[in-house]
Amino acid sequence: MNYTIQTGPNQEEGIRSSSDWNESFQSDKNYIIIRCREDSNGELLGQIVIDLQFRCAWLLYLAVKPEKINQSIETELMSKAESTITNRGYKNIFLNAEQEMLSYYEN
Repeated sequence: MNYTIQTGPNQEEGIRSSSDWNESFQSDKNYIIIRCREDSNGELLGQIVIDLQFRCAWLLYLAVKPEKINQSIETELMSKAESTITNRGYKNIFLNAEQEMLSYYEN
């Protein structure tokens, strides 16, 4: 798999197609977007978006194609996000999650 890291607003396709989500990335805020693509055909398999503001790193979005869930992509994306923000001097990633999703993120 091929992982790419982009900073700045989202200028590329995403897995989630909600128009309000796409519009939220048309600003000049400081984002880290990490994408996982299939090596053979470049297909987008998953992505994670971290918002860097107020000296904090916020997990905004983690998505994986439904047929690729539980194939370690989520774990690899989180690991790459953690190392990327650590290298930039951040110590924590914050997120808001529904109660039923807490165990997912804890894992």
